[in-house]
Amino acid sequence: DEGLLAAIAREDAGEPTGGDRCREIVDCRGRDAAAANQLGGAGTETKKGYPDWRVSFAGIGNIHAVRAAHKALAALCVAGREAPHDEKSLFDSEHAAAPNDLEWGAKVEGTGWLSEIRGLLRCAWHVAAAVKRRRARVVIHCSHGWDRTSQVAALAQILLDARCRTQRGFARLVEKDFVAFGHP
Repeated sequence: DEGLLAAIAREDAGEPTGGDRCREIVDCRGRDAAAANQLGGAGTETKKGYPDWRVSFAGIGNIHAVRAAHKALAALCVAGREAPHDEKSLFDSEHAAAPNDLEWGAKVEGTGWLSEIRGLLRCAWHVAAAVKRRRARVVIHCSHGWDRTSQVAALAQILLDARCRTQRGFARLVEKDFVAFGHP
């Protein structure tokens, strides 16, 4: 990795404005998670290994945090219902949350789901802004590279490229960034 990114930096230096070009490695993990992974023998990017690249940490939760938040959200949404496939409307149950439930927003926030979504969107916006506004070269990285990395990359492409916001473009994006990497 270090050699490839050093070669990119050298190539940038040869461009008329390339010496000023921003280069950034966006690590989807938090700084503490990256340090813990490094202690366990996994890699992390440092300024020493990548002197021509800025390294930033997004602090997005791992797959276990996302799964727990989703499970909590799902449990909240079906709370008070006899079965998830009950034919009644969600609002027919006196125990289910109705749109006027004053605590509903706090309950949803308490699941952690919105925090996970906010983290993904914030990171994707950062990547898209770096590419569009600063003409930056951005490498999106994570410990395993197949959950948060794909999500951030796909969301950034949706923000940057109007073609990804069409049915055909979105289908191609899903095929390229998820199906081709083995996501179900």
